[in-house]
Amino acid sequence: MAEKLPIELVDYILRLAAYQFRFHNRSTVVKLALTSSFVYNIVAPILYERLIVESDTEVDSFSEVMDDKAVAASVLKHVRVLCSAYQLHISSSVAAHFVKLEAVYGSINTWSSIAQAQARSGSTIAAEVRFWTVDLPADFPQTYHHTEIQNLTHVHSFMPNFALLHTFLEISRDAAGWTRHILELLPRLTHLGFSHVSPEEPSDEEEAKEKDLGVFELIVKTVAACQKPCVQVLAVRLTGSAVARVEAYIRVAQAANEDWATQRVCIWLDKREVRDWTDEVSLMAEDARRECTIWTESKPLKLHLEAASAA
Repeated sequence: MAEKLPIELVDYILRLAAYQFRFHNRSTVVKLALTSSFVYNIVAPILYERLIVESDTEVDSFSEVMDDKAVAASVLKHVRVLCSAYQLHISSSVAAHFVKLEAVYGSINTWSSIAQAQARSGSTIAAEVRFWTVDLPADFPQTYHHTEIQNLTHVHSFMPNFALLHTFLEISRDAAGWTRHILELLPRLTHLGFSHVSPEEPSDEEEAKEKDLGVFELIVKTVAACQKPCVQVLAVRLTGSAVARVEAYIRVAQAANEDWATQRVCIWLDKREVRDWTDEVSLMAEDARRECTIWTESKPLKLHLEAASAA
């Protein structure tokens, strides 16, 4: 029957099926891809466009695929987004096959291993790289050579907790210094985002709230005052108990630099349940599937102000 249909219609049907089932019934799409080389060439770019590694089993499967150089080459050339809560060990020969990679969500070490391998092979990850990471480690400039990170334009990390100084070692004892450190390392940065994850209520809640707002204020002031790079969007994702404090975040941003903040600060009110780190990892994978990022979900401060006025 398919032979009687126009080739364009067959192409459309196959692509539609692949998009429909690529996450929720992936085995069916794999079987479809294996029916012929013609079908594989249509389905494979959709099947492997977003490579999401969520469990120990999937890490093992990923490692097995990477051990087969021919298979790795045929799969990785289609990958645009790599998402993993686990640190993936990727060899130089394998990393060179990520020729279309645009975003890495997960460990900064996973991203760095790919960037280093591509630098050695003479190729580079696309300039529009975004990466999602637990934090930017204190030894960032020593561990990750400047040439590897200079093309990064979008960075999404966690709101730093400066009560945990061991996380940031010696680079900074305050939010302003930590933010300046990021801006100095990333000369082409245009989008800077932070997630404020509050899965548990702190023991001294009011004091913690004030500290969080103080960190946010210093970040806004520092980014607004920076001439190079010129950050176009400063986004914050609020979760858990932080969602109810959105008005306080708006006031703090305005107090820091009202004109700049109104145009460039964006807030994502993420009302999904985050009880612990496991939930946060699950949400990361869910967002990767939905093509959802802090940049697509956050709204400019001026829209939040308009909504508050209308209410």
